[in-house]
Amino acid sequence: MIHYSRKERQLKNLVKQANEQLNLSNSVMTEKTNQLKCKIQHLINELSAFLSQIHLRKIIGSLYFTLGLSITQLSAQQFSNSLSNPFGACNFNTENSEGVFDLDFVDIDNDGDLDLFSLSYLDNDETEGVQIYFQQNVGNSVNAEFSEPFINQFNLSLALASCQYNDFFTTDLNLVDIDDDGDFDLFVSGYYAQVGGCPNDLYIYEISPIIYFENIGTANSPVFTPLYPDSFNPFNISIPFSNYDGILIRGTEFVDIDNDGDFDLFISGENYSNGSNAVAYMQNTGSPTTPSFDDLQINPFNIQTQADYSFDIEFVDIDQDGDLDFFIGSYYGISFYENTGSINSPSFSLPATSPFNLCNDVEEGYLFFDFADIDNDGDLDFFSNNDYVNPSKFQENISPMGVTFVEPTSNRKLEKVVDVLGREVNQTKNQILFHIYDDGSVEKKFIVE
Repeated sequence: MIHYSRKERQLKNLVKQANEQLNLSNSVMTEKTNQLKCKIQHLINELSAFLSQIHLRKIIGSLYFTLGLSITQLSAQQFSNSLSNPFGACNFNTENSEGVFDLDFVDIDNDGDLDLFSLSYLDNDETEGVQIYFQQNVGNSVNAEFSEPFINQFNLSLALASCQYNDFFTTDLNLVDIDDDGDFDLFVSGYYAQVGGCPNDLYIYEISPIIYFENIGTANSPVFTPLYPDSFNPFNISIPFSNYDGILIRGTEFVDIDNDGDFDLFISGENYSNGSNAVAYMQNTGSPTTPSFDDLQINPFNIQTQADYSFDIEFVDIDQDGDLDFFIGSYYGISFYENTGSINSPSFSLPATSPFNLCNDVEEGYLFFDFADIDNDGDLDFFSNNDYVNPSKFQENISPMGVTFVEPTSNRKLEKVVDVLGREVNQTKNQILFHIYDDGSVEKKFIVE
């Protein structure tokens, strides 16, 4: 009793020191912090035989995520220090590019590796304004290498044909199969869109638009519908804004948060009337093939925002417990909200700043980011853009990987298999997957081919 009580006091003292060190370094991992982390993890390993996991979690608090500590067999993830990425992602000509915004990795041509879409502001003799850029992965699924960035690929353009004036301040993009037809569609969103000088006196001015480009090609050969008036706020999406009151969109994310088989919509933005941050949610009350979004809900699922210019948002199962956790980027870094609810009924913890060594050397500027298994090793790596810094930064996921062999224990039936992003998949080898059963249980599996 005396032995582990003394070690518990030692743990509490080290936790206090680590928090003080992180405050002094603005949450940047230093040599001193790493030394404290090793000591804390050693004590956790010793005390786990005497104290419950819940009790240990209460002692270490947010350091569980910030330092990437492990209490159970499922470890929190850990990322390397950042590099000015070696793959050529978002490597724009700084003379013509005046800001690099969101990025999204998808296998758009179905060749087995991840390609890259991004948004940036282009200003040259021919074009001025936000453009949709595409970079093909000319390497492979293990050793990525991205081509030079190109605009107007696959018929994608933020310009309405035959109109003289197209002004789009859009900062976020999402590629998602919104109509469940087997290919990626594209959504672009942001502060405003203004189109004028059109035939028949057409004039469009949308605050907080969400713009839809349907993929009418195939999974191997994409072709997107051109921009037209009905592209704005499809599927009953409505972002109320009137009399200088409403949400100004900074980021969006389509994700199946309630595990009902269709994509719901989350929005990060600014309450224009008072300047506060907000996360908004629109449930998909339609179907996987015919989406329809319900009214806006502010700060759902216990999400509590911080006052630091929140922008990009992502949902991934970073702690590998079968449900989707929440990340939000800001002017000063990144915050993490653990899903303490379930895969069907989410509820999010208070935020932890710069967890898992993410954004360890962040420079002030609006942060946009994406998680992607760029090296095909079964875990999610991290890319980030800063609208003041070019090119992207890369942090490899260096968490140890383990292989778990699971024997069936009941007559339960498998309902579906999802990846770490919560997407239903058919390929079940050489990646971390979660098998969801009809009794509500979830198994993490990694099957080696």
